[in-house]
Amino acid sequence: MKFHLVLIVLLLTACNVQAIVINEIMPDPDDGCWDCSEWIEITSYVNVSLENITVDTGENPITLNGSINAGEFIIITKNSTTFSEIWNPSAIVFECRRMSLHNDGDNITIYNGSEVLQKVEYKSSEKNRSYGLCNQTFVLQNISTPGFSNMCDSEEINETNTTNGTCDLSLTIISDLVFTSGEKHNYYLWVEDENCDQTEKEVKIEYRIEDLFGTIIKSKYITNQSITCYKNISRQWTPREIEGSEACYIKALIIDSACNDSDPSNDIAEKLIVVKGGTPDPGPCPPCETTEETSTCSCGPCPTCISEEETKEEEKPEFEILSCPDEMEKDSEIEIKINLENPSLDKKNYTVYSYIYEGKKPLSLGFNGENWLNTWDANKQNVSIPGNSSLNLTLKNRIANDTEPGKYKLRVRIWLDGKKHDITNDIIIKEPAEPANQTINQTVEKENKTEYNETESDEPESEIHTPTGRVISKDENWFSILIESVINFFKNLFSL
Repeated sequence: MKFHLVLIVLLLTACNVQAIVINEIMPDPDDGCWDCSEWIEITSYVNVSLENITVDTGENPITLNGSINAGEFIIITKNSTTFSEIWNPSAIVFECRRMSLHNDGDNITIYNGSEVLQKVEYKSSEKNRSYGLCNQTFVLQNISTPGFSNMCDSEEINETNTTNGTCDLSLTIISDLVFTSGEKHNYYLWVEDENCDQTEKEVKIEYRIEDLFGTIIKSKYITNQSITCYKNISRQWTPREIEGSEACYIKALIIDSACNDSDPSNDIAEKLIVVKGGTPDPGPCPPCETTEETSTCSCGPCPTCISEEETKEEEKPEFEILSCPDEMEKDSEIEIKINLENPSLDKKNYTVYSYIYEGKKPLSLGFNGENWLNTWDANKQNVSIPGNSSLNLTLKNRIANDTEPGKYKLRVRIWLDGKKHDITNDIIIKEPAEPANQTINQTVEKENKTEYNETESDEPESEIHTPTGRVISKDENWFSILIESVINFFKNLFSL
């Protein structure tokens, strides 16, 4: 086989030659989601801490944490869920939505603080083929091995291009009939060679999930597998949260194999399943009320009631909200910062998302790294955290502009070991603030009106005089009244 060489500059100091290195790169996976599962594999020849270790792909540096043991592998990928469904790895997986590997060439650098440990440059890529480090040179491999040692033996690699005789492959899908929306389910692709000759064969399988009208509801993926006589390939799917029920098909097809398949008619499989909508989230159940006979709460009968002291003892500080607003304006964006802590010795997988809701209806939009979507888990993030490590996450939500102002609930949901953990806070939704110039105009108008009223009230009041003589009507002749007054004066004078 002709190797495609990659220009690589290894800037390794003598003390770091046996430390952390990039071991394999997949820039252009055939994943059906625009390279959302592209990945970088890192390994180490000694036990070493990952503190201060960053991986820079030329856009956004990726900060690692925890530690890595000698011979262990770590995978960095943009979408850990899609990657795991395709490769089902045993390695530790770091998810970084900002990660990007260009198909037409890129640079990848590992830093320890500001010190360059390794720099890799590739000039091009081929669909679904990875670059693997072999004798300090990167070569384009036929078989990708995330989480395992690279296949550096040219004879072993060449075997993937040969035809291994005649075979009779068949494909079957095994799964439950009913899936619950919002929950993770496993299903299996069973591949079998009915003309088994005990030799290993490479097969390429395409699979997807469609509704009854042929609309794809889970993107098409392609997986490469090695089988000897038969193999059961595990896949996972988490249906979106719905109300009611929906029917859909899991479909799979063998699209290529390293043998002459004598009967291609059984290379196609499909399975009809029903997705059952879950009960809308009612919120956490209030504390139990204990009587002499029973213990009940609004969520139904309680088998036991736990005292506050017992509850505190059972709580584990595995996650907390670092920052979360108490109020927000309509059509504005908020960030919720969360800390996830894994106090155990083993790696843990977390699924985290947040939403604002009222009753059975989500009111918020969630940002999935590319788009704003109005679903319960639109901003879902899947992360893997090594033992005795922690990780900070930021979730983004936006409230729809047609939401009425008022008091609602904001919930952060964490799935861990198949169990959900909720943190629920109150949040106030307000109308957007008025523009500054409008507020100023209203203020000026009010001040002018106030000044006018005060001017009126400051004017002195006219003096009020009590009449002491005859009141003269404006309709009477004033001269006649004068003569009458003079005559009366003299009458009074002479009468004295």
